[in-house]
Amino acid sequence: MVILHGLLGSGDNWNSIAKSYTDQYQVILPDLRNHGRSFHTDEMSYQLMAGDVVALLDHLDLDDCVLIGHSMGAKVAMQLASDHPERVSRLVVVDSVPWAFKKSHDTILRALADSDISAYRSRSEIDKALSHHFAEPGLRYFLMKNIGRDGDTYKWKMNITSLLHHYGDIVASLNLPERAYPYPTLFLAGAESDYVPMDSLERLLPIFPKAELTHIPSAGHWVHADAPDELKRHLSTFLART
Repeated sequence: MVILHGLLGSGDNWNSIAKSYTDQYQVILPDLRNHGRSFHTDEMSYQLMAGDVVALLDHLDLDDCVLIGHSMGAKVAMQLASDHPERVSRLVVVDSVPWAFKKSHDTILRALADSDISAYRSRSEIDKALSHHFAEPGLRYFLMKNIGRDGDTYKWKMNITSLLHHYGDIVASLNLPERAYPYPTLFLAGAESDYVPMDSLERLLPIFPKAELTHIPSAGHWVHADAPDELKRHLSTFLART
């Protein structure tokens, strides 16, 4: 089981979900390029990121996997499943679709780019500085999971410059053919999120003919954080049935 995180996230975001499946699967939580502990590069596209994951599967000598992705990571998952359907036994897409997202994170990226966290001596000082841009404590907590250290100096783990440069590519539509992935596919969406409209299944079926769509009540875009038990219930049912 390979789980791909979203924009500004990391594999660690899915630790609690992953632990529920370690008795059934080898669960792999990679950091996508320009995120977490992975390499920084000026090049970033969904085909390149899908290629990174295929290279990881090859390195681990894995012929196929259950592939789960959230948001940006879900687009990577859909691209990989389209390009290499034989490598994905089942596909799970969490609060994402193959068509364009609205631009909602560019202001966050610009604020982070303007925040020189190397000037601060503690995480509490950074939190206070970020509060001028982001009033919601939960958002600051999520963003601050991207803070690392270089000796005594704080730094952002992600490559903000590259993410800003490629933000238009990140929110753009995937160019997938009809019947891109002909195997069992589960779309799990947050009912309180606007990423996956309730009537999306009709548009998805020509591309993913074995797709099913479920909206989880009271969950927003971060379904795995808002409703982890419901997500695991639907995921486990899907995996057992398919």
